[in-house]
Amino acid sequence: FRLNHQMEATTSAVTEQYLPLTELIKNIEIDILRIQGALTDIAATRDAAHMQDSLAMAEDAIANVRYHHSASLETTRSLGLDDASRTLEGVTLAFEPFIESGRAMAQAYVSEGEQAGKRLKDDFDAAALGLRTLTESLVEASQAGVAQSATTLVEDRTQLEDAVRRQAMMQGASAALSLGLVIIVLVLFDRQMVEPVARMTETTARMADGDLTVEVPGLSRKDEIGKLAQAVEIFRGNAIKVRQSAAQQDAEHRRNRRKLQSEILALTNAIDEEVSGAIGVVMS
Repeated sequence: FRLNHQMEATTSAVTEQYLPLTELIKNIEIDILRIQGALTDIAATRDAAHMQDSLAMAEDAIANVRYHHSASLETTRSLGLDDASRTLEGVTLAFEPFIESGRAMAQAYVSEGEQAGKRLKDDFDAAALGLRTLTESLVEASQAGVAQSATTLVEDRTQLEDAVRRQAMMQGASAALSLGLVIIVLVLFDRQMVEPVARMTETTARMADGDLTVEVPGLSRKDEIGKLAQAVEIFRGNAIKVRQSAAQQDAEHRRNRRKLQSEILALTNAIDEEVSGAIGVVMS
């Protein structure tokens, strides 16, 4: 019973704390990308009217980051994840410079022009990169916690099986009926919990390797395994969203670069035409 209680406690920690923590950190990553996208969009358009809408979007994402950060910090402290807590405190220190440099960059692009904005853009990009590095390390720490919990479940299963074997050896032939009942219980236990946990461990390992097409087993179950499966599915969906958001962000950056190059080319051609016209006037 002690081992069963340990396995239930470990499963509960995964479903109620570790996986929700991973979801919170992923939400922080998504919101940071939203902030970066909104402020970079201002830099690309340099439209004062459009700037207010983009700043409003950025402020909404900033509020979300602070909410998810507070919840994440509370969870890491309750789990005793000291390294993750310190990393989250580092996120706090890095977040404000990120916001301020982004606002300053956007304002410079709109008020002072492209050259002034470019001077601040490197600082903004560096701050964004630092934040992404911190949040990625947090995700890795959370996933390591899930993996450690899964390992604990496997170890508890081994201990349980060893205990049953020792008991069977002590009882001997006179306890054949009791042994048969124990074996039946183990088979049912293995089918109901251990095997699904092992499959779930394999699924999370594949997801950690970047395979987000994997199908999460046990989603239709109504027990703790079902809760674990639902939490893993939420994690998988958020990971897909982050990947899609990053791809969309990259595509948007490429579009903005092409637009900027086109504008520079048009400006260069216009200057060439003005110079040619001036030369023609002088020559005539």
